[in-house]
Amino acid sequence: MHTLDTDILVMGGNPGGIAAAIQAAKYGFNIILISHTRVLGGFFPSLGAFETHYRGNRSSFNHALEQKVIAYYKETYGEASQAYIDCTTLEPNNPMITFEPHVMEHILEQTVAAEPKIRVLRGYYPVEVTKNEKSVIDVKLQSFETNHQLTAAAKIFIDASSEGDLMALAGAEYRVGRESRDEFGESHAGKIFTTYVKGLFPKEAVEGKLNLIPKWSTLSLLPGSTGEGDDNIQDYSYRLCLSSDPDNRWIPDSPPESYDRSMYSGISEKPEDIYHTSYSLHHRYLNHTIEDQAANDHVFHGHKLPNRKRSWNATNFTEAGKTYPEADWPTRRIIEQHHLNHALGIMWFLQNDLSVPEHVRSLSKEWGLAKDEFRSNNLVPHQMYVRESRRLIASYILKEHDFLCPDGWMRPPIHNDSIAITDFPLDSLPCTKQRVPGSLPDGQFFMQDQTRPGQVPYRVMISNKLDNVLITETCAATHVAWGTVRQTPVLIQLGEAAGIAAALCMIHDVSPAKLNIDLLQQTLIEKGLMLTFFNDVDMSHKTLWLSAIQYFGTKGFFPSFDANPEQPVTKSVAKEWVAALKELAYGRQDTMSIAKAVIDAEQRMDGSISHAEWIDMFEELNQAFMQEDLHLSPTADYSGWDPTLPVTRGDMCTRMYEWIRQQKRGGQ
Repeated sequence: MHTLDTDILVMGGNPGGIAAAIQAAKYGFNIILISHTRVLGGFFPSLGAFETHYRGNRSSFNHALEQKVIAYYKETYGEASQAYIDCTTLEPNNPMITFEPHVMEHILEQTVAAEPKIRVLRGYYPVEVTKNEKSVIDVKLQSFETNHQLTAAAKIFIDASSEGDLMALAGAEYRVGRESRDEFGESHAGKIFTTYVKGLFPKEAVEGKLNLIPKWSTLSLLPGSTGEGDDNIQDYSYRLCLSSDPDNRWIPDSPPESYDRSMYSGISEKPEDIYHTSYSLHHRYLNHTIEDQAANDHVFHGHKLPNRKRSWNATNFTEAGKTYPEADWPTRRIIEQHHLNHALGIMWFLQNDLSVPEHVRSLSKEWGLAKDEFRSNNLVPHQMYVRESRRLIASYILKEHDFLCPDGWMRPPIHNDSIAITDFPLDSLPCTKQRVPGSLPDGQFFMQDQTRPGQVPYRVMISNKLDNVLITETCAATHVAWGTVRQTPVLIQLGEAAGIAAALCMIHDVSPAKLNIDLLQQTLIEKGLMLTFFNDVDMSHKTLWLSAIQYFGTKGFFPSFDANPEQPVTKSVAKEWVAALKELAYGRQDTMSIAKAVIDAEQRMDGSISHAEWIDMFEELNQAFMQEDLHLSPTADYSGWDPTLPVTRGDMCTRMYEWIRQQKRGGQ
């Protein structure tokens, strides 16, 4: 059997996998990128949007994709065109750049083709892994289209697939399903029932204290929410691309194979009459009358895309994907077809069933599959939207509380090995069809009012059972926590981090688990990746203090979302920062204790510190360091400082960052 040799192998042709491959390739390493579909992009092109509640520049690859989308519509149609307006206009409470699927597919293909170090293998999936103790040596790949097999060997492997097949074959520990409420103390774990609460959330965003886009509702728990764990996962769907252009829409003239009208009849029934009837339908069809849906333009609900298109986001098939994560690929293909038939069945029912009011049928017939999308795949996406699959068990597992503020705090728990940020609310689509009166289906939640931007630690990508594998799209998170991690901008950032980490491992000849975190974080920041969310700082700021503030944001120096880099630093905060700096230099990193001390210091408001006072304080630290550890020779650059002026928070962080980078304690 033919064997391909490479430096780094990336499993997953989605944006996160592509980002990993590109970042690693920029270091000069040879990359094999494996996509189980013929067209790159995974399910992302069918989403039609960068689904986020944050408008800032969070990472280089994500930002580059957004700019390429905007440039495409500007150059192709012009800034005055409706297509450009639909792509870029941020509607009320909607911060998302939108795109047509074929545009994103083209951009991703072009981006990968521009990297000569990347070799793409299309239409393959892993079937076997060869290991030497905890190290993966190679992976055997099977073609979907033929009986052809090949083997690919690498030094570092990145599993960026939606399914996590590589990590599973290699022996990583993982789980599928919902944890119980008792296991980690998560309020929204296990079996739960929720209902909508109308209003603008979160409150801090509405008040202008949080740089996120507020949304019109949140969900609250109802009685009957037992929190019992089980093996259910949130539902999957096909995000069909619809067009209302008569010249570019195809309306099916017959129902899909095995069409069963009874599966969809709940669409035309009264919500109060069907709470005890099991329908695998989106909550919009279950909790609202079809007349109300039509009146609010939600018959085919989804992102508004350029050129009279829509990414239809109401084809969920609850419970039908439950066996998908552990199934083999022939079985997965059957599950995918069931989901596709389900989506087409909803469309057929809306357009043709006589129980649907005539005016709603007429409105429904204004939409059809876009003829110019997914042409090589019968006008349907190349990949189903797999919202949740396996989830790694690692030394750290992200949980609900990692994205909630503890009492009295302005920020969720801080991780000193953060490699990415999250911004989307903790959420889940339904996990079972069961409902109680007034509720959404079991398992559905949207914690818009409570969730705050959090950090994703490097540890969640590392399996204790594997030395040379990084795991991104099935990383370690509970079912509840996965709801904010699974958004594409986060997965792109995790892919970038994994690609850079893999390259650094190659350069320094270490395993991912032994890679120096400071080295990784400093490199990620230099490459334009946000490690800490701030209201007033994103990765577009080209200043000396940007890297410092991002780095110290992972160490507890900023317990709120406001960096305030231009404001003077107070004496009490300066004292706590210097004390924490010494602890960091010696490798002692209790981030939450540091944050608590800074919170207390910020409340004292005891006046600013001058440059002269800062120099004295820092030189005292230098002297103490040299006396305790004579092989270190820390220095500080004070050039250009006026001793009489106050020190800004950005200035102080910059000088501390330069100093801590000199220490290189334990680095490669």
